[in-house]
Amino acid sequence: MKTPQVKPDWATGIYTGYSVAKPQDMNTFIPACGGTELPFKTRAGVTVQYLWNPGTGEHAYINCDSDIMLTNAEFNLLNK
Repeated sequence: MKTPQVKPDWATGIYTGYSVAKPQDMNTFIPACGGTELPFKTRAGVTVQYLWNPGTGEHAYINCDSDIMLTNAEFNLLNK
């Protein structure tokens, strides 16, 4: 999935054109399902969000309250 980002023309201060972020250049996690994944509460009451790293193809969960990435084992403990 290509994510267009507005690119400013610093000489004029006008936003023109688009630059496209390439997955191999990205080293960040984004919400999974094409960016539509929303945070949800586990059975333990912790708010988490399912994420995807387009550069590596990895999926992970993040604890929205503490901004700490969770392993699958940690997520499974919260969701028992």
